[in-house]
Amino acid sequence: MVTVAGALHIVIVFFGFLHSARRTIVMEGIAVDVSPMYIVLILWLICAGVSARMASKKGYSYYAFLAIGLVTGIIGLIVAAVIPDRSNTSASDADALLKYKELLDKGVITQAEFNKKKSELLNS
Repeated sequence: MVTVAGALHIVIVFFGFLHSARRTIVMEGIAVDVSPMYIVLILWLICAGVSARMASKKGYSYYAFLAIGLVTGIIGLIVAAVIPDRSNTSASDADALLKYKELLDKGVITQAEFNKKKSELLNS
């Protein structure tokens, strides 16, 4: 069983390895030192931004999922991809209310039944 201290040690060794594995890239006469750690950091930030954007399109807080993405990285991206969409619930409630109104107009349901369904939809 891996303890928290052991897991932390593995992470420190991994990032230490990434930091020590510097590469020099020469492009058009300009030498740039690139560490794989910086590449991981950039990918981590991209995951955070994308997860925040996906969650905000689904009706969740952008900044909350940006924080979740910054802490968890790709896991935040996966969570943002699988969470249910909250933004279209009001549209589906409005559609259901229109259907009940049509049933009321046709005489299929009574005014009391319509009012009961209306209050259920508006309170949910």
